[in-house]
Amino acid sequence: MQPDLHVPPSTDEVHSQIDRVLGRFRRRRTGAPAPVAGGTLNWNYRVATASGPVFARRWRREVTAEQVMAEHELLGWVAARGIPVVRPYGAAGAETVVEVEGTMWSLLPWVEGRTTVRGQITAADANALGEMHGRIHAVLAEHPASAGASTQLLWDTASSLADLILVRQVAVEGGAAQEVVAGIDLQVRLLETALVRPRSDFSELPAQLTHGDYHDQQVLFGPGGDILAVNDWEMHRVMARVWEVLRAVAFAQLYEEPGLGAYLSG
Repeated sequence: MQPDLHVPPSTDEVHSQIDRVLGRFRRRRTGAPAPVAGGTLNWNYRVATASGPVFARRWRREVTAEQVMAEHELLGWVAARGIPVVRPYGAAGAETVVEVEGTMWSLLPWVEGRTTVRGQITAADANALGEMHGRIHAVLAEHPASAGASTQLLWDTASSLADLILVRQVAVEGGAAQEVVAGIDLQVRLLETALVRPRSDFSELPAQLTHGDYHDQQVLFGPGGDILAVNDWEMHRVMARVWEVLRAVAFAQLYEEPGLGAYLSG
């Protein structure tokens, strides 16, 4: 019988594993790890250490070390080209992911910032979100994976509905924010009522490597409204640029003016 991959780890398990992870990075915990709200796929913690707070991520079991390393490599690539990201610490040698008791962990610097509140995003924040999205697309257009890229849009309404129902279950069981669940419910209603166009209608859309999961909750703002970091590049992949823009607008609930115009203007 396969274990449930999305059952949250116990407090004792988290404490024990984080202590071992910190030891690999030559750090010592000085307080109880505090769960970071907002994640729906992995488990994230703010950990106070003798040398300052850090961000610890426990990856879900189906993610491989190769996938994590690919994300970390891309972080270095975009950082070198001016995109603000938080790069992981390296443990022994250049290792940025460590395995403890059959689970994988990464350790990153803690960045103190704010995320927007969905439904209350100001025009200024929407503009900054859109401007950063454009910068990311411009930078990733030069990535080798974007050379000759084409759209690979595949969908089936019935299977998509089944997937969304599963995603909703995982989100609820993982304690996802209410707006996340509401967004999933909206997608279900749209699929149930909309006329789905054939894949061939979208085959010529310009495509390239993208962040893959860009939206408002992936961006940390500074006190002056500047963007400090774009997080969670785990889902980076080739897709149509406009597809990711539409996805980001939908996730951020920027359906109307002035937010929509501010995002697209940015």
